[in-house]
Amino acid sequence: MPAILKIVNAQYQVIFPSIGEKAAYTLLIFADDDAGAKRKAKALVDCDALDLWDGLRFIEHFSPVNTLK
Repeated sequence: MPAILKIVNAQYQVIFPSIGEKAAYTLLIFADDDAGAKRKAKALVDCDALDLWDGLRFIEHFSPVNTLK
């Protein structure tokens, strides 16, 4: 019997509202679900906040964990 393929790795957007004095930018990440996307986004947090989106759907805001620059 052939294996059933599962589509994985939905595309999510991590938006950094600002990095110092630079304009905002977006980073694409891939995850199987929202929980996986949250884990990956949380790992990106350092001195700057970021927002996690799935298209037009806002998922979560992550505040900076390191406020020393």
